[in-house]
Amino acid sequence: MDIDPVEVLIQDHLRNVGDTFPVKGHADVSSYSLGDREFQVKDGFDYDLLLTNTGEGILVTGILRGRARGVCDRCLEEANFDISSEIEEYFRFDDGEASAAYPGDDEEGEEAEYEFVSKEGKIDLTDALIAGIYGETPFVLLCKTDCKGLCPHCGANLNFEKCDCDEKAFKDPELNPFAKLKELNGLEDQED
Repeated sequence: MDIDPVEVLIQDHLRNVGDTFPVKGHADVSSYSLGDREFQVKDGFDYDLLLTNTGEGILVTGILRGRARGVCDRCLEEANFDISSEIEEYFRFDDGEASAAYPGDDEEGEEAEYEFVSKEGKIDLTDALIAGIYGETPFVLLCKTDCKGLCPHCGANLNFEKCDCDEKAFKDPELNPFAKLKELNGLEDQED
């Protein structure tokens, strides 16, 4: 994703335990891809974050909002969706080790990794914002919740037009998947 780095110099704002510092901004993102799918972003993303000195590091919490556009998975028309993602990231103060992540245990006993505050006293929020965008991008994108999709036979968009492919398929034994069942049950000679 093409996004300008969002770095915050914390040493002037978060010197003491319990200090907080609000960070608001805008990320100019015009498009992004996730897997083989492309999404367009009309006005970028706005973020409103709160940084808190916990004594061992900086806790970042807040929200990221924006609106994106992709292709409906059922009818292949344009589909718009809102992104409203909660951001939560933790940056540990440098403990002198060269490691880029701090292995620790989270609440469920699994190993957790944290970023570090840089030696210059900066934290880079870019990855947290990107993760928020990806995390709120729908796995299945629909133009509307009741999208009817495309007819698998003629390709008509069933949201805008009606086709008679189902009726034709039911009457034509070569297209009707249930025609063989009629034969198996001895119903082929009966009238409908």
